[in-house]
Formats: sequence, C-alpha cells, structure tokens
Amino acid sequence: MANYEVIEHKSVRIGLGENEFRTGVLTVAGNTTVKAGTIVQTVEGKFVASAGGSNEVGMGVLVDDVINSGNSSADIPLRVLISGRVNSKALLVGSSAATAVQADSLRNWSIVAVPVTEMN
Repeated sequence: MANYEVIEHKSVRIGLGENEFRTGVLTVAGNTTVKAGTIVQTVEGKFVASAGGSNEVGMGVLVDDVINSGNSSADIPLRVLISGRVNSKALLVGSSAATAVQADSLRNWSIVAVPVTEMN
C-alpha cells in the first residue's frame, strides 16, 4: 500500500476563480510534504516542485498539500492548477514565499497572481 496522501487545503484559499486543472503525477521525495501554493514545473512529463533556480519555469500551482510518508521517492497522482487567478500571498517556491517576479512569471501560463487580504 502506498504511503502518501493529498490533503485538501482549507485554511488559505489558493485558487480564486476561473481556474483550470490538469491531472498528473508529482514526484515527491521520501518523508516529505509539499505544501499547497507551491509552484511546480514539468520535467519529463511529471510535475516537480520548483526550487527557485534561475532557469526554472513554473507552470502550475498545487492547491492541496501532498504528503509522502514513505521512505523513498514516489510519483503521487494529483490535480494541478494550470490557469486562472491565484492568491499571490499563498504562493511558495521551495519552503519560501514566492517573490513578485516568480509570481508574475506564472502569467506565461495564464495564471494571474492577485494579492488577497483575508477578512475574518
């Protein structure tokens, strides 16, 4: 049995509407959680979390936490937001908040990062 799970992220809204999704697999290292809001790219047909390198091109955003609790790397099936509006304050590259330049680069893929103020 696989040691992974995808957890719906409810505390911060990532997608803001007019969103489109693509199914695929995300390669996740063992004993690792990739947080909702993480910018992803594709490598050899699979999604991978962007690490912030200068030659990386983000093309999607995770809307759910992805947890691999197994000891080895796994390809985890999921849906990735590939178009629409997203909360710019929720975007991540690695474990850090995405910069304005990184968030704006998503426009190349029809993803528009919008600043959001949560009202409680």
